[in-house]
Amino acid sequence: QGPFSLPTKTQLVGKDNALLYQVFIPGAMVGKDEDVLLQSQLTTITASGPDGQIYRTRTAQGFDAFVLVGESTSTSYYRERKGSKE
Repeated sequence: QGPFSLPTKTQLVGKDNALLYQVFIPGAMVGKDEDVLLQSQLTTITASGPDGQIYRTRTAQGFDAFVLVGESTSTSYYRERKGSKE
């Protein structure tokens, strides 16, 4: 944690199979009235194929919160499969 923390928002979306997580820079830090979006992540759980394999897919977008506010600065994507305990 440390002495500084950023405001976040977490929301269940879709058919209760996706989680939206957002991180903001406090508006006061950048001379704005409202908080500024820094990062947005969406994690979705799906089942696929005849065996119903479970997947977790995550996408994330980063945004400039200081100079070109709202400009996209980064993106990421990954997908992982639920393994067995064997």
